[in-house]
Amino acid sequence: MSAQKRGAETKGKGSNKHKRVDSADCCVDEDKESLNVIEDDSGKALVVCDVEIEEYDGTELDLKNKCISCEKNPDHAEFIPIDEFKLQHLPPTHRDKNLYKLIKSMADLTVRIHVGKVSPYRPMFWPDSDRIYKPPKEDRGKEFTGSGRIVRIEQFKNGVNEEDGGRESDYTKCWCSKCQIPPSNVWWECSVDTATHNVFDGVEAAHTSLRLFFDRESCDKVIIEKVYLIYNRIDDDKCWLQFATCDQSLGNRLENMINRYITIQKKVYEKYKPNRDTDKLTFIVSHPHGCPKKVSIGHWMTREKRDEHDSTVFTYSACTCPGSSGANVHFPGYSGFPEFVHIGVNGLGFNTCGANIADY
Repeated sequence: MSAQKRGAETKGKGSNKHKRVDSADCCVDEDKESLNVIEDDSGKALVVCDVEIEEYDGTELDLKNKCISCEKNPDHAEFIPIDEFKLQHLPPTHRDKNLYKLIKSMADLTVRIHVGKVSPYRPMFWPDSDRIYKPPKEDRGKEFTGSGRIVRIEQFKNGVNEEDGGRESDYTKCWCSKCQIPPSNVWWECSVDTATHNVFDGVEAAHTSLRLFFDRESCDKVIIEKVYLIYNRIDDDKCWLQFATCDQSLGNRLENMINRYITIQKKVYEKYKPNRDTDKLTFIVSHPHGCPKKVSIGHWMTREKRDEHDSTVFTYSACTCPGSSGANVHFPGYSGFPEFVHIGVNGLGFNTCGANIADY
């Protein structure tokens, strides 16, 4: 894995084949071109869209100004600040305590991603498309921000995870940015799920930081300054980052949060699976414009299988803005593996996630 940490190979060469798929509801197989979906050589589909990273000058003031001047959602009325989110914000048919707890739990693990340098290897266009692979050329000297979620945590002692059959880390000591000489021999490694267009390769990962628990402007700053790239693919726009911490309080806190999320998610999945295709509820927790995290609630509109493995693309009405790219998108009753990740707006103006495996 050490080679992957230092910069995984980005895959996803495309061909000129275009299979047409209908944009009508639920797994119809015509007019895919209207959804800006392109097939690569393996028969997988690339979802080509306007991604929602937020380019800025690196200052919090510029992010606030971006929020004020937003054209997509000028008043941001459909975004609910996470510290104001209540059970009553859910639709009357879904005012379920476990669903509410799941959204709060997902928010606990949502992070703001800051990328301080654009890689020279980042393409200018999506594969086999004339659509710009953001940021555009004129903004490639800027910094940008997106969202992600912590999805896994492991504790290591002397390089061994004693709870996972003795699985070994690539390291024998903690590798976090705060470790002094000698570094700690007990630490946690955390994986973050986001989009490849947020952190394209190892070059960008080396200039990436994460802000945790950014729930309000006045909250303490918890910044992760050392991040490795462990997986990325341009074809499904999936990216996994990894960071380490030897802060026992932070490690235990994140471990408890992830365990709570897993427990609640299973309950919500079982409850909503029977009616998932009629309710179509959707929610997202993200950092629009790099500001404190917000919840948005809506419904999914289309669900398209993209290959024989049931890789699926959803479109949905839950609000997003620049800065929402990479945020987890949740469809109660569906169990994506890995999680569904928001990537942007397709050619029809619908919010869309990257393709992922969905149970049917």
